[in-house]
Amino acid sequence: MAQQFAHDFQKRCHTLTLAATAAGLVMVPGNVDVLRKMVTHKRYTDPDYMMKVETELYGGEVAFKKEMLKNHTMAMKAGDKRGYLYQLLAGLGWTSYLWLPRIKIPTLVLMGKQDPVVPPVNGKILASRLPNATLELVDCGHMFVLTQAEAIADRVELFTHEKALAET
Repeated sequence: MAQQFAHDFQKRCHTLTLAATAAGLVMVPGNVDVLRKMVTHKRYTDPDYMMKVETELYGGEVAFKKEMLKNHTMAMKAGDKRGYLYQLLAGLGWTSYLWLPRIKIPTLVLMGKQDPVVPPVNGKILASRLPNATLELVDCGHMFVLTQAEAIADRVELFTHEKALAET
């Protein structure tokens, strides 16, 4: 959504931050076993299932942060199965790959080095297509925005302020 918003409303965006994401359909997929578990609605409706597979799904530090995972799992809300199917189908037909070069705003691309869902090569693809991108690999898996929240927030804030100063 952030890529689409930045494309459609570029004048409203001063910077763009992309975290653990890809260019949609044009992406290098993650681990097939992980993706199979990821697309099931069961991860939203069965907390025990989610607790069992979260470490495999997200990689990185999540294995060491059980309380954080438990809180995350308990906070997830199951939506309608049909809505979830529509969400998955929408993702199959969308890509930003062709128009990424038109996004000229400074972009910070953050990717987890051990991300089993969205491998870091996808960040390299994004950064190669975005003319004003900075790619940074985080020593974590898919959930680094949660497991390293303070450090990631500090990095995004620094990036945003650096780019704002550069404009003045």
